[in-house]
Amino acid sequence: METKQATTVFEVLTSEARLSIFRLLVKYAPGGLIAGEIARMLDIPKTNLSFHLKTIVHSGLAGMEREGRNTRYRANIPLMLETIAYLTAECCSGNPDQCQTYLAESGIAPECLTACCDGTKPYHGESFRERFRQKANPTGKPGKPGKPGKPPARARRPPPRGRAPVAVAANAPASPTPPGRPKP
Repeated sequence: METKQATTVFEVLTSEARLSIFRLLVKYAPGGLIAGEIARMLDIPKTNLSFHLKTIVHSGLAGMEREGRNTRYRANIPLMLETIAYLTAECCSGNPDQCQTYLAESGIAPECLTACCDGTKPYHGESFRERFRQKANPTGKPGKPGKPGKPPARARRPPPRGRAPVAVAANAPASPTPPGRPKP
């Protein structure tokens, strides 16, 4: 993970509302939630929720998928794990004994943080996603990894039937005069 990508993730999660939304999506992974369900569970107005979801999706922390008239949002768990690995990759310079002391003090289960605490070297030369895929898929068969990024752009709607697009001449007045009124 690049520092720029990590910075983007942290900027998105600085909002209390976006952090709550992301944590809820993680809780309901991999199925995700429809926007209305998120609004109801977190008691966030739909207009505010739309703004926050757009920011989360744009950062890559979540993906969206249309289901008829609804939109389902899913947390990008590999990116979340990669962010955790980015933070812990070089903690204690790879000294598992020191990490075990910190883990005991924090009360976090050792299996939650395995970047250097499992006794292996930090992730030099390979990304967390590559290592995660190797652990999750020991057979080595290629999967379909999700790529974070912007959602696909919407196609522009054609004008309604019976109405042609109106072209405005360069020298036309700003507001047309209604029929039957004299021009000033």
